[in-house]
Amino acid sequence: MSESIEPGIIRLERSRSALFEYLRANDRPATRANDGVSGYAEAVGGADLSGVASAIFQGWWQQHPVRVGLNAAWGLIEGEVRRHPLRAVAIAAAGTAMIAWLRPWRAVAFSSLIHRVAPLANFGGLAAAMLSAAVAAQFRDAAPPPANSGETDSSR
Repeated sequence: MSESIEPGIIRLERSRSALFEYLRANDRPATRANDGVSGYAEAVGGADLSGVASAIFQGWWQQHPVRVGLNAAWGLIEGEVRRHPLRAVAIAAAGTAMIAWLRPWRAVAFSSLIHRVAPLANFGGLAAAMLSAAVAAQFRDAAPPPANSGETDSSR
């Protein structure tokens, strides 16, 4: 029986040594920005946009108002989560299950949401700002009036 396994063991050793040689040849420090996405971009011949997307998301998150509350909450519960990680996972799972069971997004009808949000949007102010910007651009792009050479409107 060991004679039938021996060719498989030899193939396994060759495969293992080839894998180790490949890993040593491509020994690059792994970073979050370069964790296989660039390999995908090289394979398909496209650009690696993960860095751009990450920068856009980080800029958006820095301006998001929820970030302050989440950072404050994490500061309060971080020690407890590190001491009891399974309890934290169980609480998060129970909270998620409760939200899925209650389905709070179904309680608000879409039409009532529009009626409540529309007055807050200040569409009139937005339209006035767009109109004033368009008029200002029109006057800015227009040629300056010709210099008056001593003629007045009454002389015509």
